Amino acid sequence: MHTWRRLAGSPPTGALHPAGSLIDLIGSGHCAHLLAIDLSDAGLDDKGLALLSRALVGNALLLRFLSISYNPITDEGVEAFARVLAPRPFDLVLPLLKWLYVEAIPLAIDEGQTAASVAAQAAEAAAGAAAEAAAEAASEAAFGEFLNDPPSELQGFGGRGARALAAALRGHALPSLELLVYAGSITEAFWGAPPEVTSQTENSELKLACEERGVVLFSMST
Repeated sequence: MHTWRRLAGSPPTGALHPAGSLIDLIGSGHCAHLLAIDLSDAGLDDKGLALLSRALVGNALLLRFLSISYNPITDEGVEAFARVLAPRPFDLVLPLLKWLYVEAIPLAIDEGQTAASVAAQAAEAAAGAAAEAAAEAASEAAFGEFLNDPPSELQGFGGRGARALAAALRGHALPSLELLVYAGSITEAFWGAPPEVTSQTENSELKLACEERGVVLFSMST
């Protein structure tokens, strides 16, 4: 089996991107017999995924397995990837791909970074019910600010990426796909996150699209 696998943390010498050498090879048409590409934990970001997506148009047509898991990819990158997958009149994109893995980097947030921790410290320093109420209000405000603008290192992909992939599948992209592993990140899933927030990451559209196509979907949130 012809497989390309790069060890994490060892980008090719001279490459502008960790996966640059492979992307250049695919785009040049020299990977015609490649059956599997594993770019898990390869430092592939949105820009790198866009380059890879464009390189796959009309190339690596025998590819059966592709993994882009555990990379710093956001919804924007997944959406761009899904757009490239849309069927084209003259160009083929992964016509024989059977297994696609798109898993986010598991997120772990230190308790010291959470709004709840800030509120607890404020409550300890304050005295009386009024001070505690003020601390609680400040906690809620900080919590809302965190959700609206999470730190860049915590931003992953989720619902938007799932909807984009669902649209591509409904448009008959990846005609040979049998298994899709899509594990988006929940940037809101930290100490004290309300259940109604995490429920927004459910991939119902992607699930329906896979059912319509007969594709097995393994979906979860990290």
